[in-house]
Amino acid sequence: AREYVNQISKLLQPNTGKFYIGCFSTANPDPWDNPRRISEEYLRDDLFSNGELWEIVSCTDCWWARPPTRGSSKGGAFSLALWVEARC
Repeated sequence: AREYVNQISKLLQPNTGKFYIGCFSTANPDPWDNPRRISEEYLRDDLFSNGELWEIVSCTDCWWARPPTRGSSKGGAFSLALWVEARC
């Protein structure tokens, strides 16, 4: 994952490029099968740990809703998520 983030930085203009990423949060309760949950600490301390390259502008708790047309029979499924804005 870190290599992915490093490659993204090559596509962005230095000091003005922004990267947005959404991920499922570790705040979702067990049992949890899929997809992988990611903590804010992992995002800050590991994935975007290159402080010379990346600055996390915000990391916000939010809800993700699966559209009913994608397999939910009860109007959509909701999960806790993180929405991250990073700048390089």
